[in-house]
Amino acid sequence: MGRKYSGQSSGRSDSGFTLIELLVVIAIIAILAAILFPAFAAAREKARQSSCLSNLHDIYQATSIYYLDNRKYPGVLWQWAGVEYTNLDTNCGGTAGVHAYKPLYTSKKLSGDAEFSCPDNPTNNKSLTVQVVYPPSVPLAQSFSVVGYKDTPALTHAVGNNVTFPTAAEQFYPFDSYDIGPSLDTNGNPVKQGASYVYEIHYSLDWTGATGPNDYPNQLKYGSLAPPAETVLTWCSYHQATNGAGLVTLILNNGTARTMDAKTFAEKGPLHAFAP
Repeated sequence: MGRKYSGQSSGRSDSGFTLIELLVVIAIIAILAAILFPAFAAAREKARQSSCLSNLHDIYQATSIYYLDNRKYPGVLWQWAGVEYTNLDTNCGGTAGVHAYKPLYTSKKLSGDAEFSCPDNPTNNKSLTVQVVYPPSVPLAQSFSVVGYKDTPALTHAVGNNVTFPTAAEQFYPFDSYDIGPSLDTNGNPVKQGASYVYEIHYSLDWTGATGPNDYPNQLKYGSLAPPAETVLTWCSYHQATNGAGLVTLILNNGTARTMDAKTFAEKGPLHAFAP
């Protein structure tokens, strides 16, 4: 006699996802990622810009103190590569020593080397050196020398926007984001030779080599006579060169740290960015 089974179902329940459902979930995640990741990247870049602006303001404060103490601005913000001078202060042992020229460290306002490097600067090597050029927007009329400090050599600002050093060792460190930085063309794009940036000088006591009523007054060689709200102390081009942010960060000699459109600044240059 055959047995009769009751309570059995011919169908089978399946609590797992179907392939279509999985594909829909993956597509939704991909769409959310495409929306959120650029926002996260933009937020991180904004944070790096804020850190850079803070560095620039600290440098402004240090140069202001230096000027009050010396009645002139320093020849460089961080240091020249290979440049040393004889320290005549004998309070540290009774004899003169040879030290790297880091003028703003004497101001007691800067905590260390990190404040001279933009967070967007990919160069962490403090010993790497590069040659530099002057920004193409600087209106050169002649060759001239930028006076150094104590027994440091003068830098020759030559026609053609080149910086000529007395010896091959007198260069800059690309770690230093505020004395130099990647050169931008008149469209605001970074200039490269092969895969490497072309570096330009961003801090200079004298942009023209000229004097007199027809010279541009917003230069540090004129000291307190330079209009503070029109004088660019220095700027940083890494946000545009590295991340294509479309802007440069800069510090004016009245202490205003701000951003400016990279193309506009590259076209105008440091002497015309805020001058009337």
